[in-house]
Amino acid sequence: MHTAVPLALLAASLVSAPLTDALAPTLIILCVAVTATYIVKGPFWALATEWMSAGVAAAAIAQVNAIGNLGGFFGSYVLGAIKDATGSNALGLMPLAALSAGGCVLVLALGRRQGQPQTTALSGIH
Repeated sequence: MHTAVPLALLAASLVSAPLTDALAPTLIILCVAVTATYIVKGPFWALATEWMSAGVAAAAIAQVNAIGNLGGFFGSYVLGAIKDATGSNALGLMPLAALSAGGCVLVLALGRRQGQPQTTALSGIH
């Protein structure tokens, strides 16, 4: 929940940012989005290392960083392309909101799956 709630807050703030035309509410909403971005980092890395075995943790963390760096590049590109196509910076935030919401759903789904006891075909045999 410590990862899912900030992701949901981030998605909600990015979706609500274009809904206001006044400067003060927009700044507050974007400050909430930035805060949620930083809040999610600690719990995310704790989950990442908790869900991985010690043997693959270093390689998996490197892969997460590589994908994150690519996301930073392509996210900026997509935001610019949407701005050029529509003339609106606010619409460029929608893919970021969708990715945040998707991340929230994935963390919740994987968290529930991790919390359930593992069953195998031989679990009924004692």
